[in-house]
Amino acid sequence: MTARPRRSPMTARFARLVAAWNDLLKQLLAAEAMSGTLGDVERRLAKDRTALLHPMLELYIGARSALEPPIEVVGAARTCARARGPSKLFIGFPSSTGMHDMKIRHIAIAILTMVIWALSFTVIKIGLRGVPPLMICALRLFLVSLPWVIIIKRPMVSYHKIVACGVFMFLMQLGFMTCGMYAGTSAGLSAVIMQAQIPFTIVLAVIFLNEKPSAMQSVGALIALGGIIFLASNIGGDITAAGFLLTILAAASQASSNIIVRGFGKVNVVALIIWSSLFAWPPLLVMSLILEGPDRILQSTLHMSWFSIGAVLYIAYPATLIGFALWSRLLSLYPAAIVSSFTLLIPVLATVISALVLREDLQLWKMTATGVVLFGLCVSIFGPRFVTRTRMAVSS
Repeated sequence: MTARPRRSPMTARFARLVAAWNDLLKQLLAAEAMSGTLGDVERRLAKDRTALLHPMLELYIGARSALEPPIEVVGAARTCARARGPSKLFIGFPSSTGMHDMKIRHIAIAILTMVIWALSFTVIKIGLRGVPPLMICALRLFLVSLPWVIIIKRPMVSYHKIVACGVFMFLMQLGFMTCGMYAGTSAGLSAVIMQAQIPFTIVLAVIFLNEKPSAMQSVGALIALGGIIFLASNIGGDITAAGFLLTILAAASQASSNIIVRGFGKVNVVALIIWSSLFAWPPLLVMSLILEGPDRILQSTLHMSWFSIGAVLYIAYPATLIGFALWSRLLSLYPAAIVSSFTLLIPVLATVISALVLREDLQLWKMTATGVVLFGLCVSIFGPRFVTRTRMAVSS
C-alpha cells in the first residue's frame, strides 16, 4: 500500500486559505443573490481561481459601495490580480482604501496627477490677469482638440453623446469655473467648492439612474454640503457672491457630466476629452466675442504676456491631456473606487499652492470649511467600504 505524500505546512496553510476564501465567496454570492446587486461580479469572481487572492476581495469591497458599472470593476480586478501574481498572498481582511494593493510607482503617478490638477487652479488665476475668462477657456480647448482629432480616433460612442459631454464637461464646467475665479473666487476656494460635484453626483444618480446611495454616502454628502454652506456664509474678500454662484454651477455641471459619462461604458478617456473639446471651444469663442467684445479679445491676444501664454499652454497640455492620460492609465489598472480616493488631495494641494504662489491668506474660516468638506467626502467615499468590511469581519 502506497503511503500518501505528506503535505508541507505551507501547502496545508494554502489549502485552508483556499477553503476559507471559497466559503466567503459563497456567502457573498448568496447575499448578492438576495439583494440582486453586483451579481455578475461575484459569478465571475467565483469562476476565476485568482479570485481567491486578496486583491480580488479588496476590489469586491470597493465595488460593493461604488456607484460604477460592475463590468469595469471586473476588468480592473483581473488586471490587478495578474499584476500581483499567485505567489503574493495577504492573510486577513483588506484595508478600507485598498491603496496597499497599488504599486509604489502608480501611487506616485496618482499623486503627481493630483499636483498637476491642483496647480492648474493657481495657473488659471495667473492667466486671467491678461486674458478674459471665456477666451482663455476657448484657447485651452482649441489646443486640446487640434490637431489631435486628426491623429486620435473618435471614441466608440455616438456623436450626440460626445457633444453632450463637451457641453457639460467643458463648455459649462470650465466656463462657469473660470468665470467664477474671474468674478472673485480665489484659486484655493475654487478647488474646495468644486468638490460639491460629489454630493451633486449622488443626487443626480438617485434622480436619473434610480440608484440608492448608502446611509454613509448620504451622511457624507450632507456634511460636505454643510462645509460649502459655511463657505457661502463668509462671502467677501477671497470669495464674492457671483464667484461662489458661478463655481457652484461649475460643480453641478461636472456632476451632470459624470452622469452622462456613466452610461458610456468602456471608452478611451483621452480620445473622449479631445473629441469633446472639439465641440466646446467654438461656442465658447462665440460667447467670448459677444460678451467680452472683439476689441478686448484682440488687445489681450496681441499683448499676451509670457505668463499668460505659459498659463494657456499649461492648462491645455499638462492639466488636460497629460493629466487625463495618467488618470486613464490608473483607471485601467485599478478600480475607480480606489483611484478616486486620491482626488481628496486636490483641494488641500490647491489651497497650499495658491497660498505660496499667490499669497492667499489661510484664514481660520477657510481652513475650517475645507476641513468640513474633506471630512464629508471621506465619509462618503470610505464610509460604505468601512461598514461592509466591519460587517464581514463580524459575520466571519
